[in-house]
Amino acid sequence: MNPLQFLDKIPAFHHVVRWLRLRQLAAWLLGRFPRQRTLAGSGARYRVRYLETMLLSEEIFKRNVYLKAIDSARVTHFVDLGSNVGLFSVLLVHLTKRRDLHGLMIDANRAMVEETRWNLAANQLTQVHPIYGLVGSE
Repeated sequence: MNPLQFLDKIPAFHHVVRWLRLRQLAAWLLGRFPRQRTLAGSGARYRVRYLETMLLSEEIFKRNVYLKAIDSARVTHFVDLGSNVGLFSVLLVHLTKRRDLHGLMIDANRAMVEETRWNLAANQLTQVHPIYGLVGSE
């Protein structure tokens, strides 16, 4: 268990975070000074511009929650519904070591689609297309 997971279980910690407005401060800092990370072994890159991206990247790249669902030797085409900032495409680059993947990434938040565009460009994924939209609507 990492230190943040430990602190997350302590109610008093959440009260202090709210009182000091640390989430707002972290969000402001990341918005102004985004962090860029490169995954060892593949060179896959992503940007952390939102606090939620930190948590999501931990889940995807450190706790490996998606690995059971991916046969990295066979992936060439994919669709990501509710793509958030596009970290699934970064994971696929990391696992497959391929830049010729084809895909659609759909999210209902324009800011997430823009961040997905950045992550796709950083990994030269020219055949993966981010789309703003809501699945099942016009």
